[in-house]
Amino acid sequence: MWFLFGIIFLFAALMTALLLPRIISISAAKKLLDLPDERKLHQSPVSRLGGLCFLPIFMMSIFLFNLLLHFFPELHESNDPTTMVQFQAFGLGAFLLYLLGIADDLVGVGYRYKFLAQVIAASLFPLSGLYFHSALGIFGFHTLPEWLGVLITIFAVVYITNAINLIDGVDGLAAGICVMAFALYTVMLSYLQHPLMVCGCVAILGILTIFWVFNVFGVSGRPIGKLFMGDTGSLTLGYMISFMVLTFSRYAQQRAFVVAGSMSGALAPLVIPLLDILRVVFSRYRAGAPLFLPDKRHIHHLLMRAGLSKRLTMLVLLLMTLYFIFLNICVSKIFKSTGIIFCNLISWLAMILVIEMIVRRKERQQ
Repeated sequence: MWFLFGIIFLFAALMTALLLPRIISISAAKKLLDLPDERKLHQSPVSRLGGLCFLPIFMMSIFLFNLLLHFFPELHESNDPTTMVQFQAFGLGAFLLYLLGIADDLVGVGYRYKFLAQVIAASLFPLSGLYFHSALGIFGFHTLPEWLGVLITIFAVVYITNAINLIDGVDGLAAGICVMAFALYTVMLSYLQHPLMVCGCVAILGILTIFWVFNVFGVSGRPIGKLFMGDTGSLTLGYMISFMVLTFSRYAQQRAFVVAGSMSGALAPLVIPLLDILRVVFSRYRAGAPLFLPDKRHIHHLLMRAGLSKRLTMLVLLLMTLYFIFLNICVSKIFKSTGIIFCNLISWLAMILVIEMIVRRKERQQ
């Protein structure tokens, strides 16, 4: 099976390496570029259509995996009908957000329309039977009424999708966080013996590994050119991660990772994006600023105000993500859901206080 996963990884990586230079050249020829302004960090026009290849290559990888299974009868197993229905719901919602992302990257889409499309895509999961049935013991709550579980699921999918979209502000950051997430999910799903989902994670890892190189090290006019994933990529990735989180919720009562519960493991790479949204919204509310319009209040902006370069900001946030992954793995041996949440919050608040203290000191010196 791992031989097949290796083929899928190489296929996804090769297809991405072949398509990204074409996307860059077409974007330049048709002037489909993200122009710099006072809010953005880049200084020259860059293609933001890198995410255009994410979903097609992902689906091609899934089809290839199912095709290759027929050459290995000893590995071929009939898929769980429930899983297949849920995967089809995911595919439908992913294509909806994929098309929304293309429209937003090309001509722009108002946040109300984006929110509506995200709610529709999120609603497909409960329709397929995939939603939170339990509160997992958070603050002592366990079983959820069906209507409440459905509402929490829709909210969680929209929240996670936007969290990945909004953290995509520095080269390599969103892609790097997603690489960590899908690498962790590969291990967890392998432990759960879920080959189709493992295949999906491996395909995304192949895609993002190549994209990360273009995004971080690319230079305009060279063989490895510069490009962004845009909303097409970030919305698709956020929705994929939401699907993984909901999948792990089905195994919340099982030992889904060698040293961590399934949900604490699934949410660990998302701590920074999820909590940063709360911090930014609260900051905008205190300042009387519009809650849903973009600005420079995100954690990557804060680190750059502290004096870090873009690349160092990306590295610091990836190290912080790695810290939260190991933190959740370790504390899940000691605490249950509520305790894990408090450990994450305390760590996050400590990090933010230190960063803000450095920013204030630097601004006083200026």
